[in-house]
Amino acid sequence: MYLIALDSTVTIDVHQVLLGILILAGIFALITLAVLLIRVISTVKKVNGLIDDLSDPLKDTTAELPAMAVNIRDILGNLVDMTDDLTVATPELLESVLEALEAANASVGAVSNIVVGVSDGVAGIVNRFSSSAGATRAAGGFANAFATMAGGFAGARKNRKDKEARRKKRRWKKRKVRR
Repeated sequence: MYLIALDSTVTIDVHQVLLGILILAGIFALITLAVLLIRVISTVKKVNGLIDDLSDPLKDTTAELPAMAVNIRDILGNLVDMTDDLTVATPELLESVLEALEAANASVGAVSNIVVGVSDGVAGIVNRFSSSAGATRAAGGFANAFATMAGGFAGARKNRKDKEARRKKRRWKKRKVRR
């Protein structure tokens, strides 16, 4: 007896072949999805560990934010106050500097007048003694020089008092406007 028949035919159903290929593709897809799922799970575990490590410092930092905001608000308030004070004080400071310069200028003028008066007086004394006109004219030259000097100082003092009075009036007006 023959186990294999020589004239036998083998029929392969295409439907069955396609179904087998589809089953193999499905098994491959499931294996691939399982591998990807395992990798995603390990990545998520690492991300969770990272978040756990960073959560405490983040909580501490966020807990400090309100106090930092209050400090920043206070600092900005102080800066606003300082700039307001500077805005008010700067014109007064400039006025004071100008007044000091004007007073110095007046003093220099007065000293200059004194020097001129003294030098004229000395020259007059020398001329008077040398021309034998007398000591009264020389004394008059000295008196004239000292009178010029005193007038210069008095004028500088009067100008300073007038400027101080004007400055006080301006300050009083500014205070009224602010209220």
